[in-house]
Amino acid sequence: MKKYLLLLSAAGMVTALYAANPPASSMEPVIEEAKPKSAKVTAEAVVTNSVTNGNFTLKWVKTKSYVTLIIKGKTAGWVAFMIGAQQKMKNGDIYIGYVKDGKAYVADHFGADVVKHKADDTLGGKNSIIEYSGVEKDGFTQIAVKIDITQKDAKDNGFAPGEYNVILAAGPDDNFTTKHNQMKKVVIKIKE
Repeated sequence: MKKYLLLLSAAGMVTALYAANPPASSMEPVIEEAKPKSAKVTAEAVVTNSVTNGNFTLKWVKTKSYVTLIIKGKTAGWVAFMIGAQQKMKNGDIYIGYVKDGKAYVADHFGADVVKHKADDTLGGKNSIIEYSGVEKDGFTQIAVKIDITQKDAKDNGFAPGEYNVILAAGPDDNFTTKHNQMKKVVIKIKE
């Protein structure tokens, strides 16, 4: 596990080349850093926790500084993870993404109202996603996000140790705005 976590932060030429050319038949995420560095991360490398409910699978691991989420749902559109909502979407910390033409698009959103969400950075927060990837295959969309939890702002809710009610959702289109057509509630336990 430590070896793989070190690989996440390493930016060697070999890992960058491998990340640029992942195996075509794989559903394993390739985490792309916002900076020019990148590394190949397999689901097994980052998973210490997982839960499946219906058409959704959520995998996660928490370190001192980061949380990595892998969200997989049966859709050709977007998938999302929401934690900390108080009423429907209100005040929920949302990570949403889709894959279009082989390219991943992800965003850090916040539940601005009961049925509305907007990008954190348009509401006075900041985008906490520092690395991401996505793949669409065999009717499933999977996104992976690495979240910096050391720079928490008013639009970030979770990831302190404890038990959380989480919403996993999916929509039919490749965007961040189409209403979900699938949703499942799961309970996760975040460990120190």
